Amino acid sequence: MKIEIKRRFSSEDLFSLETTSLKLCVEAAVKSGADLSGANLSRANLSRANLYGANLNWANLSGANLSGANLSGADLSGATMYGYTLTKKETP
Repeated sequence: MKIEIKRRFSSEDLFSLETTSLKLCVEAAVKSGADLSGANLSRANLSRANLYGANLNWANLSGANLSGANLSGADLSGATMYGYTLTKKETP
């Protein structure tokens, strides 16, 4: 199925991909260097997602599950993050 990541205020498509989950779509967008600033990712299950270096400034991450996600180097400035889940990634 085609998954689309849209801008939170204008519903403009930021990135889309034929895949099975929003998490995989977001990871592909980040890997490709797509600008996800202002993305609407509210209530997204991004558990254990690799978001290394992601541009998520002004993104809506309200209610998102970010447990175990790699947010190293991610730009979250201005992001809306009410009610999100974030837990420390455990290391062996």
